Amino acid sequence: MVSSDNPKKIRISIPPKTKNRVIKEYKDRCAICGKSSPHLHHIDEDPSNNDELNLIPLCPNCHLIDQHSPTTQIDIGILQLFRKYKDPCILAPQFHSIYKRMKFLSEVEEWESVNLLVSRTEELCSFIGCLEMGNFFSPKIKKILLAKKVTTFIVAPEEPWEREERQRKEAVNESIYRQSLRDTREEVFELCVELLRFQTWNVNIPAQ
Repeated sequence: MVSSDNPKKIRISIPPKTKNRVIKEYKDRCAICGKSSPHLHHIDEDPSNNDELNLIPLCPNCHLIDQHSPTTQIDIGILQLFRKYKDPCILAPQFHSIYKRMKFLSEVEEWESVNLLVSRTEELCSFIGCLEMGNFFSPKIKKILLAKKVTTFIVAPEEPWEREERQRKEAVNESIYRQSLRDTREEVFELCVELLRFQTWNVNIPAQ
């Protein structure tokens, strides 16, 4: 059966055991507002992806809607973080400023400039450093993300074959650095979420 919401994706029924586990995990309540008898929502909007971490119970009022901007859908990345960590501060408007600086870690491509990635890392760490307990979390995150930072050297005049070999090695090192960002992003995300516990935001969302 083709989903009416997205005709290009096939809707696959959620296995009863999977559905029951997710519903039980949230005590048969909406993950956002706590209302009873919610419907399961596919976070990535792919009705064929019935992975438990892609399923979240939402009531009709919260379904796809950002409560802080009623005309806007909840960002999929934010909803994925909320599904995994269940911290209501993730849905607070203040978190968006952190999220938009950390989301580049979910989008690292091979063609991206290493200098740009390092710049984004520096911006994330600088911003986190301004928050409560930022002097603890910022250095930890920076150390993780820059552990395999590529160092650029000013080289002396070289033969063509030497330049080609150096460029090949630099390309390999840059690829290793990009992969290191992908490999450590979950660790960084976890630290960013842990940081939220020390903030003084007024969040009117019931914790699960």
